[in-house]
Amino acid sequence: MSTAASRLPGPVWLGIETGATHTTVLSVRGENEVIDRFDLGPANIRLATSAELIHLFESIRDRLTIAPSAIGGGFAGLRNEDDRRRVVNLVQGIWPDTPFLATDDLETALEPLATGRMMRRPVCFC
Repeated sequence: MSTAASRLPGPVWLGIETGATHTTVLSVRGENEVIDRFDLGPANIRLATSAELIHLFESIRDRLTIAPSAIGGGFAGLRNEDDRRRVVNLVQGIWPDTPFLATDDLETALEPLATGRMMRRPVCFC
């Protein structure tokens, strides 16, 4: 992680969106400052093994410029409480002290339509 970036003030929000074709990762500070943005391979919670998901989350962690203050994610294949709990447990193994919200990718895709605005950052954490 960059020493200069880690000295800048304010929380860093990490967003993870997995899907059938790729995973998008975005970390931001405040409303406009993009810290990191990159894509990784596909991930579907129902199809990926726990080892594959851990590898994905470790790959994300290793590419970040600065550790996140909070994490929110929309995950393809996450359809019930057991799926959510599985993802939460895996992510907490990588970022144990970081607030984390796991939801399905349909919710994150439809949120702007329901509210008429883009989501800024997660508001509820597990």
